[in-house]
Amino acid sequence: MATVNPAEKRRLFERLSSIREIVFGVQDGVLTTAGVLCGLSGAVSQHSQVALAALASTAAGALSMAAGAYLGARAEAEVLRAELDLVRADAAEKPYTVQEGLLDELTREGLSREAGYRIVRLLSTSPKALESTAEAKMFGFSGPTLGKPA
Repeated sequence: MATVNPAEKRRLFERLSSIREIVFGVQDGVLTTAGVLCGLSGAVSQHSQVALAALASTAAGALSMAAGAYLGARAEAEVLRAELDLVRADAAEKPYTVQEGLLDELTREGLSREAGYRIVRLLSTSPKALESTAEAKMFGFSGPTLGKPA
């Protein structure tokens, strides 16, 4: 039986998470290029001019989509990090809120309140472990990959 390397699987999931952008970009590029070709084929008599225009349209569309995706991901990461900083500051003032939130999430996932309490108490011995587990369980954030532009 092959062993599962968590770091390797995490990298795989990170790469697969960009599938949506890739499909959207390809679909948008195909439609845009098809539109340019249809418009030019009736207006231009030389096939080489149509082909050149299609290449230029494809290149411009690809650069535009890449820049837009990168800037959008970067803006999203900045907003999420700022919000997370607010949550962390609040948790530093009232650490019990993190413990209660994590306990509620663990019981919502099916653990008994007693078992969840034991887990939260154990995680509370390491503030970093409590923080990262709470962020993952309560907000869906996963450490260093938070909103990282692809």
